[in-house]
Amino acid sequence: LTPVRAYLSWLRGQVAKLQDQGVQIDAIVEAVPLPAGATWLVAEDVHPRNVIAVYKELEWE
Repeated sequence: LTPVRAYLSWLRGQVAKLQDQGVQIDAIVEAVPLPAGATWLVAEDVHPRNVIAVYKELEWE
């Protein structure tokens, strides 16, 4: 569970930084690559959805 928390914390930071730089939702997935340590089974499938979910969540803050 700790690696997942670390990933989500890292992801939130990356997306927030890019939002502050003006990166729009249509470019955010390409701007936040999957981290090298992400070795879980469906990481490549889930990461783009996570990026967009975090982006939308941060829009409301």
